[in-house]
Amino acid sequence: MAAELVISTRFGSQSMLQRKLRVGFALAGALMDALEARGLVGPADGSRARDVLVPTGAEEDVLRELRADLEPALQD
Repeated sequence: MAAELVISTRFGSQSMLQRKLRVGFALAGALMDALEARGLVGPADGSRARDVLVPTGAEEDVLRELRADLEPALQD
């Protein structure tokens, strides 16, 4: 859900994830770090929102690939 929010809004903000997903600061930070590790957002730059690295028009393909990668883990 975090990836969908960040990609669809083109806004990589930890505080946005906190508000929209109703999670705490630490979990929102961990989610942003996981999105960075997958190459979806750029590195943190102070309090600024992270750059979304998913090319415009490729959103659905990226999300489909991400869901396929995570599906086995979600079934456990």
